[in-house]
Amino acid sequence: MKCDRTLDVPHGMRAAALEFASELPYGDDPLPDDVTCEIDRHEYGEHAAQLRDLGKGSAVWITWGKSGDVAHDIKVQCLAICNSASPSEENHCWLPEAHRGGHSWGRYE
Repeated sequence: MKCDRTLDVPHGMRAAALEFASELPYGDDPLPDDVTCEIDRHEYGEHAAQLRDLGKGSAVWITWGKSGDVAHDIKVQCLAICNSASPSEENHCWLPEAHRGGHSWGRYE
């Protein structure tokens, strides 16, 4: 089950996410105003949500800690994407490399 922690993405963090060089064209779609952690449910540690795919196995992620309702240590960073494939090799994990919990493909197979 996916984590349900959310974050209102600060405007400066959305702008910073656009500064990373990408192999993919950036369309007219704006980056999200809010995100939900995409890692499996966890009680402690860093939360993470993808802001944009950069191609060539990396993406821009926003990560944060949360104590109660207060977010802290908010960072925008380029992280490699996990290279795990499902047993059928039809689906690949798109979470950040070395993520906690299960792979994203496990949610769909």
